Amino acid sequence: AGREAEAEHEEGAGSKTKAGAGKSATGGLDSPVHQLAVDRTASHLLEVVVLCVPEERFHRMYTRHFRGRLLDLVWDSCANFVVQRMLLGAKTGPHAKIMLSELLPHLDAMLAGRRIGVVLHMLMCANNHKCLQPELFKSLQKAVLPEGANAEALVNAFIELSKPERGQRKQPRNKFGLTGQMTEALLKFPLSYATTTARSVLALPPSIFLEFVCDPGGSRALEALFARPDFPSKLKKQVTEALAPHWKDIAMHKLGSRCLDACYASADLNGKESITEALVPHVEELSQHPIGRFAVRNCRVRQYKQKSHVWKEVARGQDRKRKFFADILEDDGVVQQPAKRRKTKHKKEESGEGSDDDEVNDEQGAERKEAGKKQRDVVEEKKSKKKSKKKSKSKKAMEVESDEEEEDEKIKKRRHRSDEEDKKKKKKKQKKKKKSE
Repeated sequence: AGREAEAEHEEGAGSKTKAGAGKSATGGLDSPVHQLAVDRTASHLLEVVVLCVPEERFHRMYTRHFRGRLLDLVWDSCANFVVQRMLLGAKTGPHAKIMLSELLPHLDAMLAGRRIGVVLHMLMCANNHKCLQPELFKSLQKAVLPEGANAEALVNAFIELSKPERGQRKQPRNKFGLTGQMTEALLKFPLSYATTTARSVLALPPSIFLEFVCDPGGSRALEALFARPDFPSKLKKQVTEALAPHWKDIAMHKLGSRCLDACYASADLNGKESITEALVPHVEELSQHPIGRFAVRNCRVRQYKQKSHVWKEVARGQDRKRKFFADILEDDGVVQQPAKRRKTKHKKEESGEGSDDDEVNDEQGAERKEAGKKQRDVVEEKKSKKKSKKKSKSKKAMEVESDEEEEDEKIKKRRHRSDEEDKKKKKKKQKKKKKSE
C-alpha cells in the first residue's frame, strides 16, 4: 500500500499515539540517518537504500542507527514507512527475528495508533523468513479481540480497525483498507493459524462477505486461500457454498471474477459443475457483459448447456492431467506456485487509473488468442483433408497397378499358349513331310 492509502487510515491518530507511547516522534533521533528518515522527501531515498543495500551493510546500518529505536520511528508520519521497508527488506532470518522481537511487545499500541501498515509488514516479514509466526498470531489476536471472544471474529475486528474515525476528513478509497492484505498474509501462516483465519472470513455477514470478495485486497486473500494446496478441501467447499448464490454478480465484477477463476481451478468435478450450473441461466447476459464473457469462456458454460456429457469428459481429462503433473512435480521435489500476475495491475485499479486500458488490453489479448486458435484449427483441418485425399489416391493407384499386373500376366499366358500351339503345328507338318518322302 502506498503512503496516501495508509495516511488515510492513520490521519487523526498521531496525537493519541504519541501520548500513549510516552515518547515524542523524534525524541532521541539526532543522527543524520534519523534526520533522513523523518524528512518528508529524504525518507523516500532511505526506503530505496534499505531495500537495495547488501547483507553486511544492512546489518551494520541496523545495529548502528536503528536497533532499539524502531518504535520511535514508527510513531513518525514519514519514518514509519522506512521501518516498513526495513521489515520487507530483511536479508536473513536473524535480521527479521531481531526486528520483529523488538516491535512485537508494542503490537497493541501500534494497532491502537492506526499503524496498520507496520503491522502488515511485520506479517509479511514473518512469512518471508518463517520466524515468530505463532507468537505474532497470538499477540495479534490478543490485541484485536477482547478476552473470551471467539477467534472467528478476527477479520471482522480488522474491518472495524480500518474504518475511519469521526474526526477524519478523507474517506479511504477502499472500504476495507488493509484488511484484505492482512488476511492474505495470515492465510500464508502455518496451517492451523490459516484455517482459523479462513473460518473468520466465513463468519462475516453475507453482505459484507460479498463486498469483501469484490475488494482489491479481499479478492487476493481468497485467491491465496484457493491457491494453497495443503488447505482442507472441506473448508474450500464451504467457501464455494457461501459464494454460490452470488456467482452471477461475482462473474460481472472485475475483481470478483478472479476469485471465480481461482475457485473453479481448485475445485473438483462436482464443484466445477455446481459453479457452471449456477451460470447457465445467465449465459446471454454474461456473454454480452465485457467482464462476464470471460467467465462464460473459462467455465465453458455454453458447452455445458448444449452437451453436458462432453463437458464432463473434458473436465475429467483436465483433472487427470493436473493430478498427473502434480505427482511428477512432487516426485521431483518441485513446489507448485500460483501463476504470477502483473504487479502494477491492482495498484492501478485501486488508484482508479488505467483500469479501463487494462481491461481493453485483456479483452484484445483474449480475442487475439481466440482468433489464433481458430486459424490453427482451420489449418489443421486442411492438412487432415489433404492427408485423407493422399491416402485415397494412393489406394486407388495401388488398385490400378494390381489390375494392370493381372492383365499383363493374362496376356503373357495367352502368348505362351499361342507359341506352344505354333510349335506343335510345325512338328506335325514336319512329320507329314517325312512320311510323304
